[in-house]
Amino acid sequence: MTAKGKEAEIKAFQTGDGVRIVSVSADGGTIAAGSDDAGIYVLDRSGSLLWSHRTGRPVYAVAVSAGGDTIAAGSYDCRIYFFDRSGRLLRSHETDLLVTCISISADGGTIAAGSCDARVYLFDRSGRLLWSYETGASVWSVSVSADGSMIAAGSDDTRVYLFDRSGTLLWSHETGDLVPSVSVSADGGIIAAGSVDRKVYLFDRSGRLLWSYETGAPVWSVSVSADGSTIAAGSDDNTIYLFNRSGTPLWSHETGKVVHVVAVSANGEKIAAGSWDRSIYLFDRSGRLLRSHQAGRLVYAVAVSADGRVIAAGSRDAKIYLLT
Repeated sequence: MTAKGKEAEIKAFQTGDGVRIVSVSADGGTIAAGSDDAGIYVLDRSGSLLWSHRTGRPVYAVAVSAGGDTIAAGSYDCRIYFFDRSGRLLRSHETDLLVTCISISADGGTIAAGSCDARVYLFDRSGRLLWSYETGASVWSVSVSADGSMIAAGSDDTRVYLFDRSGTLLWSHETGDLVPSVSVSADGGIIAAGSVDRKVYLFDRSGRLLWSYETGAPVWSVSVSADGSTIAAGSDDNTIYLFNRSGTPLWSHETGKVVHVVAVSANGEKIAAGSWDRSIYLFDRSGRLLRSHQAGRLVYAVAVSADGRVIAAGSRDAKIYLLT
């Protein structure tokens, strides 16, 4: 079926303002989103609202565990929130400055967050703080391996960081500019990073730089498949890139404007992207465009289920989109 033929299968949920971030459980049954209206929203696969929670300011960070049992969110009200599946607030943690990013392990037992207070935080499932680490500037991206063993972070101080679960800094690598995106494979063996220096970087667990690739403009988003074999990137040069583990470019696709976000399914078979040209894109690994949908305004966020069958997106038009 063509992308155009699937338009009727797209669902949209209206929030009160721009939707900055989305996250999807592995099975696609639970979708979380954060909005400029200060709300955290959790939907089921049909697009029905399960619950919502109002914070004090816009919500730029959410993450859902693989089974949908644990949901974490970070707000510009300088708090990190921890919920169970039903929406019960387990705990909240106050940071010194606004919270920019959150990532969660598959079982929900390890939750990382980053803040403009320059710190990386690690929590357990209940929201108990395990440790924090101060970088040199605002932390814009964190990624926890599915097994919870490795935590990567990207900072305004131009560095990529890798920690183990105990909080030991394993290594850091200096790029040429701030690092807005990091992504880790399921076992923590492969770490990708995107930098405003225009480059995509790939590292192994030891910190060895496997390769870097220079795009035409700042790289805002990277995403790695579970086995580390497929790496996607989105750039300010309006292009979506796909690489294999050796760094070979497999394909690229030029959109109409900045590609702000990309997401690769765990199996590496589906690649989703959101562009400021207002479009949500879905490709297969060969680069074939499977479908696209135009939102009302620019697309801030995308996320994809493990098998690539459920795609969520958030737009400045205040809607959460579900492509199923």
